[in-house]
Amino acid sequence: MNWYILTKTAKGTIRPKGKIHQAQPLFSKEIPYTVTQWVKYLYSDTLPASLPIPPFKRIRGASVTDWMTSVITNDASPLISQALYNCLASFKLAPHRAYDTHVLHGQEKHPFKVLFQRLQLDIIDYRRSTFCTYEKNPISDQYEYKEAENILSHDDITARNARFGKAIYLKEDVPYDGFLIRPKGVIFLVNERIKNAIEQERFTGLFLIPFSQGEDFTEDLHSKLLRAEMGTNL
Repeated sequence: MNWYILTKTAKGTIRPKGKIHQAQPLFSKEIPYTVTQWVKYLYSDTLPASLPIPPFKRIRGASVTDWMTSVITNDASPLISQALYNCLASFKLAPHRAYDTHVLHGQEKHPFKVLFQRLQLDIIDYRRSTFCTYEKNPISDQYEYKEAENILSHDDITARNARFGKAIYLKEDVPYDGFLIRPKGVIFLVNERIKNAIEQERFTGLFLIPFSQGEDFTEDLHSKLLRAEMGTNL
């Protein structure tokens, strides 16, 4: 099975010049900024039936795309159109919930979702994979990756602070078409069935980076994205 990293595009055409994001969350007394600390749900046994998700407003000059960037959303909890969510939900995603919101664009109100998934800790083949710490060399005084030994589970990664996946292998019997792993930052992986559906529907604002067994995640994901999009109209 071929796998792909599903992430936002690096193409500059979707964002106004000099801006980082496409959408601005509209916080209020009912939905304050503090409710957006969502990382805890990656490790939850269950996801809540409802969450207070703020509405969003398109930043001037940005396009409304099927995957939109904002200061509070990311690959772990993306802001996606209703149509893109319907596509993803037609496949077997890891345990997840999608919470309703919308993106304001002038007088138009576009239905969107913020998609939450539980992090999958047992899909990485830890016996084949290699993880590293990032430590200062006492001789050169430079920070270096140092390979961690005997990493056999996610608990070992936590115990040894081995947060950087130097060579990541997936197990052969992955039960999902799409899921989240954390070889460094959170990565949204989808298989070829989802990739084909996304390309057929021509969803916008996203990109699919091919994932290889033994993938090195000491390299920043954004660098992978830029390299993958080379040759396109950035």
